[in-house]
Order: sequence, then C-alpha cells, then structure tokens
Amino acid sequence: MKTTLFLLATASALVSATPSAAAVIIDFNNVQTAENVLFSSSTSVASPTVTGQTNQTHVDVTFANILGLLKDASGQSSTTNAGGTLRGTTSVNIASGFTFTAAEFQLPGNPGNPPPPEANSVFVEAFGLGGGVIGTATLALDGNGENRIRIVGNAGEVFTGFRVTLSPQDAVTESMKQVRLGGVAAAVPEPATWAMMLGGFGLLGAAARRRHRTTVTFA
Repeated sequence: MKTTLFLLATASALVSATPSAAAVIIDFNNVQTAENVLFSSSTSVASPTVTGQTNQTHVDVTFANILGLLKDASGQSSTTNAGGTLRGTTSVNIASGFTFTAAEFQLPGNPGNPPPPEANSVFVEAFGLGGGVIGTATLALDGNGENRIRIVGNAGEVFTGFRVTLSPQDAVTESMKQVRLGGVAAAVPEPATWAMMLGGFGLLGAAARRRHRTTVTFA
C-alpha cells in the first residue's frame, strides 16, 4: 500500500512539474536551429506528400498538401504546388518516434504575379507529442518579404510537426522554403504520460498483492 501511495504521489508531482506559464511562440523571428531539411532530388509531377531529410540526424520529414506538392532540391530546398506557387494547407511532420524543439521556415511573398491573389495571412498550428495542437498563431504576411517564421517553446516543449493554412482561400505564396529544425531527437514521454504509467503500475502492483494475500478456507 505504501509503495502504491508513493507511486501515485510521484505521478502527481510529475504532472504538477509542468510550468503553468509554458507557451509555444510562433512569430516572425529567428531561432536557433541546427539542421536543414533537404530534398535529395527535384520532381516534376506533384504528389500529395513529399519527403525530405534532416541533413545531420538523417531523419525523414514529410510535407503534405491535398493539392499536391513538387520538390525543388536546387540550392535551398523548397516545395510548391504544381502551378509553381503554394496555396491551401501544408503540413510538415517529422518521422514517428522523433521530435524537435524548434522550427524555422519561410513563406516568401509572390509580388506582381496575379492571378492567383497573394496570401495576406497564415494560420500556423504546432503539434506536440501524440499529434495534438499545442500552439497556434495567425500572422500577417508581407507580400514583398521572406516571411521567416519560427516555432519554439519557452519551457522545453517538443514538437512533432506543424501546419500552415494560407488566407484568403486560393491565395498563394511563392513557396515554402528553407525549413530548418533544432533539437531533433528520439521522442521522450511527457511528464503527464509518465504519471499515467506510474499510476497504472502502482494500481497493478496493489491488485497483484491483494490476490497473493487471498486465502481459501474450506468448511
């Protein structure tokens, strides 16, 4: 019983150890990132998903857009739709079992090239362990700028991916390019996950001990 109470107390402490002021920062700024996400080759036929790889840890990173994507491996790797610009919603996810602590990418403007119209804002979502959204932001895009966006936590948050949705509908940017990630590593369970595991182990142990102490008597 004492062991069970200790495990449950430890689980509670792990949950409460998560800082209440933790926040995900998504804005126009630079962030420390160690790796480029590169494409090994260019493509001429669009696909709903394309895959790049981090240039140091060699972990796969998948880009997805239902409108289809092309890979451009020349210089700084970039991706667009078949029309040579980027529109709609594009998600970027690191391979299962890995996380990163920071991301940086560009959504350059596409000035002087209508139609289609130029995107004037982007909705960015950041995904944590388990794929849930842990941070969002809506940013106004500069039609003549590089629109360098960063995603980072202020309390050790880790990410599995992010998603960008351009507005207005059918508006475009030049591309998504210069995707960089920092802190790429094998995924480690969050404190709340450890808490549930410890609590479960404690309850299982208590149940096993109760069964062991059960005696059978005969009339």
